[in-house]
Formats: sequence, C-alpha cells, structure tokens
Amino acid sequence: MSSSNDDLVAAQQIVEPSQIESGLIALWEKLKKENKTRASLFNLIVFNRASPRTDYARSIVQKVVGQFPCRTLFIAYDPHVKIPYLKTAISVVTPQGEESEIACDQIDIGVGGPDLKRVPFLILPHLVPDLPVYLLWTETLHPGYHALFESLCKLATRVIFDSESEEN
Repeated sequence: MSSSNDDLVAAQQIVEPSQIESGLIALWEKLKKENKTRASLFNLIVFNRASPRTDYARSIVQKVVGQFPCRTLFIAYDPHVKIPYLKTAISVVTPQGEESEIACDQIDIGVGGPDLKRVPFLILPHLVPDLPVYLLWTETLHPGYHALFESLCKLATRVIFDSESEEN
C-alpha cells in the first residue's frame, strides 16, 4: 500500500475477474488496522476509450469520490489492440487531500478487442445492491460502442455524458 499527503490508494492488484470480490475482501482485511470505513453512496461506472483523456477521466472520478464515496467500476477500452485482452484490477481509495477514515472500492477493467461485449456481464455481480448506478460515458457514442452503451444503460439509474467528447 502506498500513502502520501495527496491521497491514499492501496496498491492496485491485478486479479482474475472471478477473484474481484475475494480480492477486495483481502484488501479490506489489511486496512482494518488503519481504521478505514468502507463507504459507498452509489455505484459509478465509467466508460473511457484508452487515450490521452484517460488521466482526465480518472481525475474526474477522484473528485467525485472525494465528495461522494462510491464504488467505482472504471472501464478502459483499447480498440486498436492486435491481441485481445480482458484484465481486471482492484484497489481501495480515500478522498484526495484528506486524512479521511472513509475509503471506497475501485475496480478497473481493461479491455481490448472483441471482449468488450463481456464487460456488462463482468460488471453486474460487482454492483453494490440497492444503491443507484450512475454511468459516466466519456466518449462519442460511436456505433462500435452502441451495444455496450445499451447494456450499461439498462443497469444505470442515471447516465451522464461528457460533452467535451461529443462531436455533435
């Protein structure tokens, strides 16, 4: 685990998709002695195409978590890969710039190629039940993303578009 004055992030751990929940439980066991409280007001799904804007999207997520603790599921899609992949990683984050006792789960999903269609099935079991689901769509609604967008909208209580990414 790394810690600084700016933020606290448990070192991101790459895990198999089937090990996401058990991995998070293990991370929280390690954090017990630091008096961190697991909190989540809602689920936040973020879809982002891997690009220079990815860091910007992550900074938005950090600002949201800083004000409103939530479980974040961050999807980074790379449409230009030669070898398809689906990778998952987990971490625990606290609000930036605070010595907060509150911390939140973050699940990162990296995907390239045709495995994009598997993402909704991967996300569904990791949504915190009985909490709203917000979808932050940071890309132009390209026809190649339409099926994923439709699937994620069915899970979402609210959909938020990043207008900077829209061409129209």
